[in-house]
Amino acid sequence: MENPHVTPELIEAVEAAVRRAVGDALAKAASPPASRFLSSKEVREYLGISEATLYAHMAAGRLKAFKIGSHNRFKLEDVDALLVEVSPEPPKLYGVAATGKAAKRARAA
Repeated sequence: MENPHVTPELIEAVEAAVRRAVGDALAKAASPPASRFLSSKEVREYLGISEATLYAHMAAGRLKAFKIGSHNRFKLEDVDALLVEVSPEPPKLYGVAATGKAAKRARAA
């Protein structure tokens, strides 16, 4: 049984409103803040480095810190740039003989 109050125009208007709302929500969720600041601990955890390594990057000028009170803060963009700068080339594994304990165990088996 069809509802006489539900017209094709109403259905179209509701669908358009839902699409806009979902699109807006996805856009907000997908875009990180334009300039987010991280603490030293957050940077170390993000990069997987020690405190000494973090300070070495700062001393070498590879990572700029901003003092806010007595705390260092780092721009997320700067941290990501450092990650790209210091990332090593991926190792080439094809055609290379395996070495180490795992290789010895594999040859012994």
